[in-house]
Amino acid sequence: MKDVVPARHVGGDPTLRTLKKVIAVVVPLFGFYLVLQVGALLDTGGWAAGGLNPLQVLITWLFGARPWSGTYTALAVGVAVATLVAFLVWERLRRSRPGKTRVDPVARYLSRGESFTEDAVRRHAEDAQLSAEGLVGIPLAKVVRTGKWFWAGFRDGVIAIMGPGSHKTTGLVITGALDAPGPVWVTSNRPDVVAALYTSRADKGTTWVFVVNHRGASGMALVVDEDGNPRLDTRWVNDVDGQTPILVGGVLYFARGHELVALDPETGKKLWSDNSLGLIHWQSPIIVNGRIYVSDQESHLFAYDAR
Repeated sequence: MKDVVPARHVGGDPTLRTLKKVIAVVVPLFGFYLVLQVGALLDTGGWAAGGLNPLQVLITWLFGARPWSGTYTALAVGVAVATLVAFLVWERLRRSRPGKTRVDPVARYLSRGESFTEDAVRRHAEDAQLSAEGLVGIPLAKVVRTGKWFWAGFRDGVIAIMGPGSHKTTGLVITGALDAPGPVWVTSNRPDVVAALYTSRADKGTTWVFVVNHRGASGMALVVDEDGNPRLDTRWVNDVDGQTPILVGGVLYFARGHELVALDPETGKKLWSDNSLGLIHWQSPIIVNGRIYVSDQESHLFAYDAR
């Protein structure tokens, strides 16, 4: 998706962090300036040396005469206490606002990303001719603080880290697959995904199930008999073992020890492989912006053009 929020925004806006640092320096200096001015008025009846120019007053005090009395001390203590109390009250009010959560600072800056809005996803889908019957993407989540929804386009990869019983399958996987205008690749060990999709997506094409484990790989097509009963028809089996596969551009990819393998998903025939990888444990390839990424046990990251 275009114009995604940069990673540096996660955890806080850099501009805001810089502004906070400036305030942390300016506020104490201005407080000290007020102490000098009020102290001079109370002690002498006139302004501090340097007049009303804050910079000139501070420079004159630092490098010239340094008048100080009990009046200045009392004022300095008072200003410090007042500043501390004001900060504590503001922090208390900020944390007690309804709907406030720990994730809001991150959510606030992520919500500024134009690519996450429904309108942006819709424009992107129309430009890429990915919309179908007015459906352009998947609503992922609502920001607690702003009430805005995050959207993902049908072409975007989504990694959802959600707890048990949080409707990952029924609320995200199944609904997203049902709405998608074209082929859908789902990695799941839940039988309810297949049960929910095989009839609803029959008009989109054949539903396939691919299994890759330590014994080998296999491809099964979901077929429905004359009585409407579904079953998995095994189309191919081989002894090429590996980890969780992905389907990209009509090619099935998965990683195994010292090898990235590309198979024809309909026949299981090996199309090509690369032996640059090291040892593989549970690593599986992912697809991002047309490139396949996979890591190995030796802390190496490999990137391949999806072909």
